Amino acid sequence: MASHSSVSSATNKAAIQRALQAIGSKGLKVVVVGDVLLDQYIYCFNKKVSPEAPAPILQITQKEFYPGGAANTAANSATLNAEVTLFGLAGNDAACSVLTQEVNDRSVEFSPVFSEAPTTVKSRIICDGEYQFRLDDEQALAMPIAHAEFLAKAIVSDKPDLILVSDYHKGTITGTLLDALKQSGLPIYGDPKPEHVGFFKGTQLISPNFGEACLMSPCVDPRSCASWLAKHYQTTCVVTCGPHGAYGSEDGNQTIYAPALNVKVDSVAGAGDTFLAAYSAAHARGCSLSDSMEFATFVSSIATSKPGTAVVTIEEIKQWLQE
Repeated sequence: MASHSSVSSATNKAAIQRALQAIGSKGLKVVVVGDVLLDQYIYCFNKKVSPEAPAPILQITQKEFYPGGAANTAANSATLNAEVTLFGLAGNDAACSVLTQEVNDRSVEFSPVFSEAPTTVKSRIICDGEYQFRLDDEQALAMPIAHAEFLAKAIVSDKPDLILVSDYHKGTITGTLLDALKQSGLPIYGDPKPEHVGFFKGTQLISPNFGEACLMSPCVDPRSCASWLAKHYQTTCVVTCGPHGAYGSEDGNQTIYAPALNVKVDSVAGAGDTFLAAYSAAHARGCSLSDSMEFATFVSSIATSKPGTAVVTIEEIKQWLQE
């Protein structure tokens, strides 16, 4: 287990323990809707130079698959005492079959909305232990209005306690869908892309990273971003800053800070998905903004210390607290 320093803070420990107690005391029914991805990790070694061109031949030694995007949010939510159903656009293809198996293995029920576009696959190439590059196989197609309205009805009829919206700007998230979901009155926690932030006005939460928050607002520091976005979009805004923690504001007037753990980072893929799942798991059970932020930064930091697009279990959280 990677070493860390922030766990020694009594305030952090108390907040995280309160969140764990709240999560353990009540199961929730959660719907996750958004852009699903299949994350593939291809491990290989440099075999030799190709006789066809001055390029290396890489010998594949191992392939690993993980749920990505909204599927990763769902997988992380399921580990935090929730019954989770996932909805999102996907192709009727082999990648969707693999993704379905991966999320099912993580106790998530997946209801794909089949699209003409293929399932998005992000393939990371790790050669001789070094992350070399990533190959993206994707084609973004916006969901038709009729499909969005049908999907919103399906989500609401599932009678969840809350809805998590994971937006990667691949087509699932539209204004029609968000308007219909907001009319249900159900709590909506979202991680929007800058192009879609207006769809999330009046929801329970938006959690952009700092780079995204700067594009969504006229501000240039995370504290100001959180305050401006909370006030402008009438929602709680938490701006995540990776190893530098997170800044959050409920009303735009007061902004609070939650530190991240000092961990040896293995992979940052999906850290925002983990943050959204962890924050909502605590906040939807009555935890304060401060406690929910402390818990989410703690859990997402643990996720970055693990290889691949990782989920974090309650047992792991408790183990880290004991360090």
